[in-house]
Amino acid sequence: MKKEAKQTPPPSPTADQDGAGDDRLSALDDDLCELILRLAHLNVRELVRTSVLSKRWRGLWKRLPVLDFFGWPEFKSAGEVQQYIAIVNDVLEQRAGATSESSTMYWSSERLNVHTCANVRLPHGEGVQGRAWLSSANVRLPRTAVFSSLKDLTLEFVELAAGSGHRLARLLSSVCCPSLQKLRMMCVDLLRAGTKELVLDTGELLELSMEAVEGMELLELRTPKLLYLEIDECYHESLRVSAPRLEDLTYVCNRAFIHDPLPRVWRLKIDLLTHMEDDDDDGDANSSSICLLKRCSSSVRCLLVHPLLVPSGDKRQADLIKDKIPQLPNVTSLLVSIAHTCECHSFGDGVAGLLTRFKNLEYLSLQSDICPKTDEYYSADDVDSAFTCNHPDHWESSNISLANLRKADFRGMTGTGCELRFLRFVLANATDLQSVTVSFNLYFIEEELQDSWMHYFLHTLLGDGMWTTCENEDQDFEKLYKCSSSAELLKTAVLRHRNLQI
Repeated sequence: MKKEAKQTPPPSPTADQDGAGDDRLSALDDDLCELILRLAHLNVRELVRTSVLSKRWRGLWKRLPVLDFFGWPEFKSAGEVQQYIAIVNDVLEQRAGATSESSTMYWSSERLNVHTCANVRLPHGEGVQGRAWLSSANVRLPRTAVFSSLKDLTLEFVELAAGSGHRLARLLSSVCCPSLQKLRMMCVDLLRAGTKELVLDTGELLELSMEAVEGMELLELRTPKLLYLEIDECYHESLRVSAPRLEDLTYVCNRAFIHDPLPRVWRLKIDLLTHMEDDDDDGDANSSSICLLKRCSSSVRCLLVHPLLVPSGDKRQADLIKDKIPQLPNVTSLLVSIAHTCECHSFGDGVAGLLTRFKNLEYLSLQSDICPKTDEYYSADDVDSAFTCNHPDHWESSNISLANLRKADFRGMTGTGCELRFLRFVLANATDLQSVTVSFNLYFIEEELQDSWMHYFLHTLLGDGMWTTCENEDQDFEKLYKCSSSAELLKTAVLRHRNLQI
């Protein structure tokens, strides 16, 4: 007879095991605890509170790769401001003792008065690793510190404490941050910092973005590996750039000239003013941009003009583009954001002079950015005056050659007759055209007129093309159409409508 297997009942839990059963959080391994904290998306104040869950969780938050100081409640007194700053400083000091291969710190004091609060101190040593983001704070920089693992640093809405400006260059140098690859400075105030010069000597830096950095007269870049550079509204008087590998350059709203060689820049973004205005005594508004175009004319393949400022017709005087900008035969892609300062009937006059500088464009994008006004909102009562333009088209004499153009995008159109005439003029020599995209700014067209007028506009532009509605993120304010066909069919459409009077 087969002997039945003896079943052993599970052992009764001991007191210690009972305690462990009650404290299941302590039984989790560190990696799982860290994963839970990551997925919870808690800010630092909430993370610190998790230390009370059990002994195992005390200080576990220090191991997280991201520390978030956002989401702080409204400050109601100076004491709460001081308490917030003390917490930030204490957390950073504690974080200095933690080890991690990569780390990010985000903190913001958007609701405190940074001019009256105490200073936030950057920690010494390895407290900041991987990535750091300082936002909306008065920052006191350390005298001596080395952040050997820091690769990504953002200083945003930051005011440097009085007398600490000379430390900024050291903080950003290869001595202090030998691994720094990405640096972003936005709305950084150096006025009280006690220095007007900033020399960035960073051997590993790949990306640098500076926007609205105040109080800086001299900027010098010693960045042998830099690939991307953006300088926007930094009104320094002198700029020196040593970046032999630079490929992508944005230089907008700056007056300082760049005289240094930039042999590898293939993508360039600048701003331009088309005409001098009546009350403008500065005829050199485009000087720094034109100087940059001349320096990069042989290497640039993609040019972005953002913005192209177009004064209204009654204020335009001397042309600041025609015969001043060099010919750019190597540019194959042109993207223009047109900013009309007063009204929308200056579309063609502002763009035509720029287009004469190119002979080999394959892609053209014109984005019209107009803020609608009450008297420019077109309705059924004034549609004739709104869309019918009787003013002279000065651009008709412009020598525009787009024989190689394959793709054209026209965004933010208001539907005026002068827009339609100009777009037809632009496409008149586009004999290799394959795709045309047109979007309309619905602010300017009464809803009951939208379909009929847009249909007329599109089929007058390219009557034989097959227009289709495209998906658009902002369907309530912009309607997007695309015409794609064979180059021969679009060529026929262009030729057929070239002489159509509008």
